[in-house]
Amino acid sequence: MKYSFTVYIHEDVDILHDCLIPEMSERDRSKVTIAKEGKATKITMEAQDAVALRAAVNSIIKLLITHEKIKQVHHDEERH
Repeated sequence: MKYSFTVYIHEDVDILHDCLIPEMSERDRSKVTIAKEGKATKITMEAQDAVALRAAVNSIIKLLITHEKIKQVHHDEERH
């Protein structure tokens, strides 16, 4: 693959790993791998072109945003 992008997440490692595993995929133009690495979740996105890489990155970012929102709602509920 021509492009690669790796991100390490150091918070909620087990939860995020389990939530993101279904997003692991290999398509014609991109591939997403997710693994635990030490005390982090490692997400690697590889793509043959910039458009495919952007699509892969955006799909992961949307899931991370959703995780943060759910975490905030849970936190707010615990305070009340």
